[in-house]
Amino acid sequence: MLNPYPKLQSLDNSVGASKDQVFNIDGKPVPVTILGYYDKINDIKYNNKTNAISFTMPFNYNITRLKDPANNVYLHQEIHIPKPSVLSATGSYEGFVDGKNVDNYLVVDGSNKTTDVAHFMLTKPVVLQIASQYINNSKQGGNGTLAAAGATTTTAAAGN
Repeated sequence: MLNPYPKLQSLDNSVGASKDQVFNIDGKPVPVTILGYYDKINDIKYNNKTNAISFTMPFNYNITRLKDPANNVYLHQEIHIPKPSVLSATGSYEGFVDGKNVDNYLVVDGSNKTTDVAHFMLTKPVVLQIASQYINNSKQGGNGTLAAAGATTTTAAAGN
């Protein structure tokens, strides 16, 4: 039988990376999966004080490249968070990309009884704004080390 949705045939190939991580939080294992639809996910960490997960993903903040009309920029990352857990206890999440609050671009699918899925969905204008702010901060001596390495840092905080 032919696939009635031929454009979806390669959907599985659109995932740049999938990383599983188990954090020991309050003596309990909390398994988390992070999907990146753009590139590899690196340096996954949990901060107990802020109840936040952070990770990096390679990304080139070249403004000329990002502004090119032929370049369709859309970043999508997912964090799969088990329920119940300390990460999903409040059912509310915050999101940051390189220090910029992206709560307005964070959608949580809580329809599954065992897992919340936090989606970071950043369109081209949002990515341009983050890139411009990040480059400006780097020029002023701010957090510029990741810009030089071409990576973004994403943080998802639960219950804040």
